[in-house]
Amino acid sequence: SNTVRNLELTETLRNGNRIGSLFWLIDKCETAMGSRYLKKQILRPLVNKDTIEKRYQTIDVLNKEFILKEEIKGLLKNVYDLERIVGRISYGNTNAKDLVQLRKSLSILPELKDKLLGLKNSHTKFLSNEIDTLTAFFELLEKAIESDPPLSIKEGGIIKHGYNSELDEIKSSALDTKNWLDNLVEEERERTGIKKLRIGYNRVFGYYIEVPKGQISNIKEEFGYTRKQTLSNSERYITEELKKKETIILSSEDKSVKLEYELFLELRDEARTKISIIQKNANIISEIDMMISLSIISEDLNLVKPKLVENQTVDIVESRHTVVERVLIDELFVPYDIKLDEK
Repeated sequence: SNTVRNLELTETLRNGNRIGSLFWLIDKCETAMGSRYLKKQILRPLVNKDTIEKRYQTIDVLNKEFILKEEIKGLLKNVYDLERIVGRISYGNTNAKDLVQLRKSLSILPELKDKLLGLKNSHTKFLSNEIDTLTAFFELLEKAIESDPPLSIKEGGIIKHGYNSELDEIKSSALDTKNWLDNLVEEERERTGIKKLRIGYNRVFGYYIEVPKGQISNIKEEFGYTRKQTLSNSERYITEELKKKETIILSSEDKSVKLEYELFLELRDEARTKISIIQKNANIISEIDMMISLSIISEDLNLVKPKLVENQTVDIVESRHTVVERVLIDELFVPYDIKLDEK
């Protein structure tokens, strides 16, 4: 822990800032998952020569295939924090926006697989083959969830038209009734001669007909209006016909909201069965994101690929302390050689 602190791997020694650390310098990741993965790799670095060289080769390929690299980087911009979403699914507190973010993240996987294969690198080919695109589950979410659902899962507005026939029927019935309300406004204005008459709704009184104070005298007994509430500028009335329609509308809305909630819980349960696959995909995306970040920084800082040797020799020509080099503003960093042998 002292070595990690003194080397300022993830934060500076003096004030604990991320800025000025090694992590700050080399983190060019697009996703939060990639940044976390990179930080973990810095704190628990590889020690297997073959694995390290495989990583070197992958960075080398990404440097050469810069067009594909930029295309993959562009795809990663559409990936949300899958690890956070999986956590919410596991604990059962997922909302519809989480599933929309999951759906958008899954949408890039088929193209990501193809582009990783296009790199013609053994490791990226392996990662490509390991990705499970969850096509059927993605199509289910695509069919089921609205593009911009509310945060609450108990107020409706989550499920798309065409996903569930019973829900479509209930919503259609409610829509017909609301169309009837729109027509009623016009009919009542015509019948009463009150052009500013309107129909409103609140949770306490339900649906009502509102008439401005100055036109109350136009209300006749044969209209069948019953006074419901008096306001400073208007009077609110109810009719038998409006009361009956209110019962139908509110009943439909209650049924609709309840059914949407049940359908959402089914989708959430289905997502829970995919947790291990989503986690695996998240790990692969994190590694790809980190490798692209390392490729970008190797080019930005003009770094060369090290050659690992079995004997006890360190021979670095024109070595630079890249963090110090980056934070120097007015001074020029002078490269230096590091040559160590067994003695």
